[in-house]
Amino acid sequence: MKLTWNLADKVLAELPSGAGQLDLHHTRPKIEGRDHGRTVFTLTPVSLQVHVPENNQADLHDLTGAEAAGSFLELTYADGHKSKIHTGIHTDQIAALLQGLLEPEDPLLASLSLKAEAGDIKAMEQIAEIYEHREDDEKADIWREKAAQSRKNVRNRMHMKKADRKHEEALRQAGRDYQEKRDSDVPESLSANDLWLASRGFAEVNDRSNEWKYLQRAAELSHPEAHYQMGAYLASGMHETEKDEEEAFRHMKEAAELGSTQAPYYLGSWYRNGVGTEKDLEQADHWLAHDDSVKALIQRMLVKEELGDRQAAVDLAKDAMAKTTSARTREMLQKKLDVWDEPSAEPAYLKAAGEYNAKEAVSAPKQVSARDLMDMAKGYADVNDFRQERRALEEAARLSHPEANYKLGAYLASGMHENETDPKAAFQWMMHAADLGNSQAPYYLGMWYANGTGIEQDLEQAAFWLAKDESPKAKMQLALVLKQLEREEEAERTLQEILDAPEGQATKAARDLAGRKLRQWRAEREKKQEQTQAQTRKSLRIAHVLNDAGEYDLAAEFLEQAAAGGSMEAKYLLALLLVKGQGVAADPERAKTLLEQTKDTRPESLYYLTYLESDPEKKEAYARAYLAGNPEKTRKAQVEKLLGIEEPETVKEEPEEPAADEDNPGAIQTAQPEPVEESQPAQAADGGQPGSQPVVHEDPTEAVVLRRRGIARIQAGDERGTDDLQKAADMGDVDACLLLGEAMLETDPAQGVKYLETAAKAGIGDGYALLGYAYMNGLGVPADQRRAHILIHEALKRGSRIARQWLLSE
Repeated sequence: MKLTWNLADKVLAELPSGAGQLDLHHTRPKIEGRDHGRTVFTLTPVSLQVHVPENNQADLHDLTGAEAAGSFLELTYADGHKSKIHTGIHTDQIAALLQGLLEPEDPLLASLSLKAEAGDIKAMEQIAEIYEHREDDEKADIWREKAAQSRKNVRNRMHMKKADRKHEEALRQAGRDYQEKRDSDVPESLSANDLWLASRGFAEVNDRSNEWKYLQRAAELSHPEAHYQMGAYLASGMHETEKDEEEAFRHMKEAAELGSTQAPYYLGSWYRNGVGTEKDLEQADHWLAHDDSVKALIQRMLVKEELGDRQAAVDLAKDAMAKTTSARTREMLQKKLDVWDEPSAEPAYLKAAGEYNAKEAVSAPKQVSARDLMDMAKGYADVNDFRQERRALEEAARLSHPEANYKLGAYLASGMHENETDPKAAFQWMMHAADLGNSQAPYYLGMWYANGTGIEQDLEQAAFWLAKDESPKAKMQLALVLKQLEREEEAERTLQEILDAPEGQATKAARDLAGRKLRQWRAEREKKQEQTQAQTRKSLRIAHVLNDAGEYDLAAEFLEQAAAGGSMEAKYLLALLLVKGQGVAADPERAKTLLEQTKDTRPESLYYLTYLESDPEKKEAYARAYLAGNPEKTRKAQVEKLLGIEEPETVKEEPEEPAADEDNPGAIQTAQPEPVEESQPAQAADGGQPGSQPVVHEDPTEAVVLRRRGIARIQAGDERGTDDLQKAADMGDVDACLLLGEAMLETDPAQGVKYLETAAKAGIGDGYALLGYAYMNGLGVPADQRRAHILIHEALKRGSRIARQWLLSE
């Protein structure tokens, strides 16, 4: 059985393990092999062949569908008829492969596929989104799984053992060793064929290190397929081999001369296109003559045409027509024959093409229009003469044909039609296409700017170009870019436009995806707003405590945070610090900016603006606005003088605050603290001055001993240590009270608070801090935010390390 499938570009496919061999050939070429047994699968850019003992064949050139039906492959053709071919246990795999080939080429998808092959996880995720947009959930899930697995592999490599890392490096080094022609340790006793089979076994288990070694040794023993395989690897740079077209050509020539049946076609193609060697049409003709396949006959026909041997080209075209089973190929060849047989009937652009190809002019004749050049390019593409297609497209592009510029950009981005990928050149052609009005180019420009393909990443430019495309796919990508730019409202509006699009303009999948993203983003935005508001309230609360304690520099830091969260109260208080230069460098201009923002919510802002403003008219306006309210008497008298008055004496701002309200970030009480009543310090034991930590028990030495023993026992894991601290605390040792109180806030909060009150009454700052923490969180006492702040304020005044660290950690 022989299945033939005509492709325009590379094909990516992978079959699971089974009884066959898959050879994947790229146009440069790119080969991948698996040796499983008798059946052989061969996949190239121009054909898919499945070789089995039966001598049957089926034409797939006009194939529109392929479905598995038990052990048979059911094929549907363009004219509507169907046929069945027995493919045995591999039916499902072959059907899946053919279905993948039926998908139209997408330049962006091809470009992303190249990145994904190289391990770009972001590209894998974008491919998944593209398939999701196309309602192909199966492929979307496959790419998501690949991305997830790649992330897992990255994490695994991060935690890889040293031995594993050495092994992975050894695999890479083996490839480099081959390039540098280092000695190998392959057994000398093996035959060339044994070495070849061993290399296939190593390839099957992905042991590239040994595969390289055995391939090299087999090639040294003149095994044709080893030379062929190595030539293919070196031509494409597969399996971490450095791409080397000249070395690839050398191996492919060795393979052809040694009798490899696959090598002559590639060797002839490389001679024709100058890959790895100088272009030589005579040698191309010589080697292509060794292959009688339809694809080789067509390539040789094009060689003869370039050589000017029209009759030989005609004969080869007729041979190919007689041999092919494809109606499409016969139609293409017949068009060629018609042109050659009736030169008088040639259209003007075909006559010009003849001159163009014969190199009678440096560039296309002036009478050939851009439209004619595009027709020429299409004709060349139909016969797989991609080199001439490229020349015609470039001439049309220079004549400012939008589609020519677009196609060149697409080809160079994806490597289609035997073009080497060149992202930078692709970007330039695509930019020309967009400037000339091509409707498809803006989408790709936007995507390339977003991903940094061929140009430095620029999300603003990506948004600019994507906005020029009204298609749902462009709007979806635009929304994603706007989200990255933190232009969240615009991103959500763009998604809403997809949902609101008239029937028929957006698919159900596009609407569903837009709806999911919109709900997700709105939920994220609301959560972020809640977190910001909570942090703003917390920062403002801490700033009040620090400000009251005279820690103006730290207060300013927290006011900055709260102001960034939108708190008008924080902006007002920060402006006062900037006016007075407390904790920060005085900055009247910034203070004016902040006060301008708060004048509607804090009328006192107008008072300060009156004296900060230098413009007489604005000064008067601020003064009158302030007097129109209900100002304080002293300040009213000062402002009534209006312009020309002297600066009033600095009045320390003590804004009246409402009662504490957790839902109002500006409602933090700043009244004077109400410290815990302290006991009178006791005289020192030696009759000296009172100490800073009074002791009220009769025998301080015993309490200290108990405390120290308790601490030591606790550190050693001895539960009796708690009893020792308890006894010391009951004897009035305030340090023991502090330690017990802190520990018992978790186990017995009510009792812990009692011990902390004892420590606070003794004047210990950390006792105030921990007691404030208890009131803040309702531990052992009813939650009381106002009292908590008063206690923490007092702790700061007493130099509490705990209070300072707690505030800063907030």
